[in-house]
Amino acid sequence: MKIIPAIDIIKGECVRLTRGDFNFKKVYKDSPLAFAKILEKKGFKILHIIDLEGSKAGRIANWPTIRKIAKNRGLSVVFGGGVRREAEAKKLFEAGVNKVILGALVVKEPAVFEKILKKFGPSKIIAAVHKFKHILDSVGV
Repeated sequence: MKIIPAIDIIKGECVRLTRGDFNFKKVYKDSPLAFAKILEKKGFKILHIIDLEGSKAGRIANWPTIRKIAKNRGLSVVFGGGVRREAEAKKLFEAGVNKVILGALVVKEPAVFEKILKKFGPSKIIAAVHKFKHILDSVGV
């Protein structure tokens, strides 16, 4: 079994939302980078970073924090939250992110998703879909 810890980020801080509600969040004292280093010391190899503001806004909102963590080369970074264009994915990979998760884009803009997938390859892109039976049917799941 593979356990992949996640860091949710809002305004450069580690947070947890209550039932996905931005009005009910808990902010943790460790910075996202400090927490990533703790996870690395504990032996984790992969880290999932979620830009919650980016996800809500449809564009990445926490670039400085993402860059700081992605440069921490002891961890393989998987990023999700607000990636809607090829240029954003490219910028993430240039910053050191190893894989990019595309969610809403897969369903809302399949042509853009396909373009990104072709550009960077399936080893770099994760399609996170749920409750979209037609997507699963199209790939034989």
